[in-house]
Amino acid sequence: MKNPGHYLFKGGDTIEAKDSLKKILHQEVILARSPFGHFQYQIPVGYQSKGMMPLEWLQCVSFSETPISELSAFYRATQSELTTVNKYQKYGLAFSQAFIRSKGGHPIFYFDSNNPLIVAAVNNAGDPSNRPFTKPILPLFESFGKKLHSVTGAGSTDYRWEREWRHVGSFNFALAEVSFGLCPESEIPEMEKLVTNEFPFIDPDWEQDRVRNYFMEKGFSVLADAM
Repeated sequence: MKNPGHYLFKGGDTIEAKDSLKKILHQEVILARSPFGHFQYQIPVGYQSKGMMPLEWLQCVSFSETPISELSAFYRATQSELTTVNKYQKYGLAFSQAFIRSKGGHPIFYFDSNNPLIVAAVNNAGDPSNRPFTKPILPLFESFGKKLHSVTGAGSTDYRWEREWRHVGSFNFALAEVSFGLCPESEIPEMEKLVTNEFPFIDPDWEQDRVRNYFMEKGFSVLADAM
């Protein structure tokens, strides 16, 4: 969850990151609220609707493919070197790659925005005449290199290191299908009680050995062996 720890929803409502996770656990669903990918520029705005892409085609739930052994390194990689503040808060859920795939999740397709032939080919996939065939993959395109369709038209972007996966539409799950959870260390007892110890919670700042030992201590040897 990103700082400052709350999100703006419809009607101006906000929700704190911790409360959002609790709501997700209670409802056993991660809602697909936001559109993702290269084709966001084709979402209708105001009077512009002809040939535009329906919003729900691009609304996804995003995941990052991160081995347990690299979790602390990944979390610290999102921390600002200037402010020493992490743009993500310590709340989240982890699922196995096999489970994400079984639900229809897929790694996104990164393409080089500095290659005009590649960009033209990607844009052609979003042409209205091709959408009956390309609809399932349209939310999965993401560029790296110079920014495309930027308000300022300047700058560059490259998020390949996040190894992002996306699931189109809201993501339903059962507590028994969660591998483990993330939260600050001081809140682990509270969060594990909330899920009736169905799965363990760890602090993403913990080093690899501490995570492994905690999984063993809680009786989740499969998770420990996967590190």
